[in-house]
Formats: sequence, C-alpha cells, structure tokens
Amino acid sequence: MLVTRASKRPSPAERNEDRSRVQKSIEKSIDKAQQEEAFQELIKLIGFNGGKVPYGLVNKLVSNCKKMG
Repeated sequence: MLVTRASKRPSPAERNEDRSRVQKSIEKSIDKAQQEEAFQELIKLIGFNGGKVPYGLVNKLVSNCKKMG
C-alpha cells in the first residue's frame, strides 16, 4: 500500500487526546508559575519584616492568589 500524507495524519480522536494532554500540561505550568510567584512574594515580605511573618499576611497572600487564579 502506498503511504501518503493523508494516511500518516492522526485520527480526530488521537488529535483530541493530544490537545487535551497539551492543555493539561499548560494548566500545570501556569499553576506552578503562580505558586512560585506567591512563594517569592512571601519570601520578600518575610525579609522586609525581620524574618517574621506578620499577622494575617498568609491569609492576604492566599486571597490574592485566589483572585489571580
């Protein structure tokens, strides 16, 4: 059988699986980036306050992260 470009192309079901896999990967990357950003913000705030976590800081940071995501 002659192999043509059309026969090499994945089926629509395979393309949907690939698309969903890529979307999950992108979502994980975004979540990881948001976590890293929140951690860096926490480290900055701890540094500004002499190595201590101010009262209510973690709650504010969590609420800000929820608004962003």
